[in-house]
Amino acid sequence: MLEIREVDKNFGGLQALDKVSMEVREGSITGLIGPNGSGKTTLFNVATGVYSKDGGSISFRGESIDGLPLHQIARRGITRTFQIPRVPKRMTVIENMLVAAGRQIGEKPIDVFLRWNKITEEDRALIRRAEELLEMVDLLHLAEEPAGNLTGAQIKILSLAQALMTNNDLLLLDEPTAGVDLDMSQRMMELMVDINKKGKTILVVEHDMRVISGVCEYVYVLDAGRNIAEGKPVEVQNDPRVIEAYLGTEEIKEEKATN
Repeated sequence: MLEIREVDKNFGGLQALDKVSMEVREGSITGLIGPNGSGKTTLFNVATGVYSKDGGSISFRGESIDGLPLHQIARRGITRTFQIPRVPKRMTVIENMLVAAGRQIGEKPIDVFLRWNKITEEDRALIRRAEELLEMVDLLHLAEEPAGNLTGAQIKILSLAQALMTNNDLLLLDEPTAGVDLDMSQRMMELMVDINKKGKTILVVEHDMRVISGVCEYVYVLDAGRNIAEGKPVEVQNDPRVIEAYLGTEEIKEEKATN
């Protein structure tokens, strides 16, 4: 579905991505892990047109998306969330959902006069869809609440619901459980599995291996902007290269010495 081949990204003299390759199969939940600074979010930004790449290729459903801006990539069927989601705080929760839908008939001023009935019909359908999604993520009771009154965890959940509102086939989730408590983390895992069962493909960046092991079928590991391992969650957890990347050589030696 999504194919990333030998992608490079430089920031001045810093090689943020160095020949990174990965593939996300349709219908899967694929994980992307690595220590801080390993290039995970940079890869998301390159794949979704936030940054331009310096080498390699990216294709979606067999067609190149190289060089396309964010909005065109989104129209092809890819939606992403951000590690620290931001929402218009004065808008209500349901208004935030409706804004996320995008490409609505009434966006063109002339259509307000020529296609009013169609606009009204679409608005009603979008409200129904927004309410259904808010109910699915347990936020329907806050639909008329200003988004600024939500907790950080609730905003994370809202950003996931907004991603679903686009109705795109591939969701790129950037650390969806970061900064939330154990119960909310568990709920986010359940939502990812449920969303996947409903036909959405997911690529998720996470630090929490409990989350990765609980939802992902296949995992890629980055360190210092390079691929260092891939495989099933249990395989990458036990890979010496992954252990070293997360703990460091000295910590591993110390742990062995005390055992």
